[in-house]
Amino acid sequence: MINTLDNKVDQIKILNAMEENGVIYYSEYEDSPLDMDSMTFISIIVSLENQFEIDISEEFLGKIPKTFQEFMKFASDAVSNARLR
Repeated sequence: MINTLDNKVDQIKILNAMEENGVIYYSEYEDSPLDMDSMTFISIIVSLENQFEIDISEEFLGKIPKTFQEFMKFASDAVSNARLR
């Protein structure tokens, strides 16, 4: 599993948010393109906000990550940023 967050529980929450919205993570495909449209992306964002009890800044919503690795980095940055506010 990609180690972009310090806390394994946080990684699991991110993966659960993805899975709840039909995006399944496979470690052997972490550099493969994500098949995610904008509606799925926003649904995952809402799931992340609910699971982490945070509000993700709009600055993170402008670009949909293209790979699982990019998504995990994006989610890690978005969650960390929201926790600091």
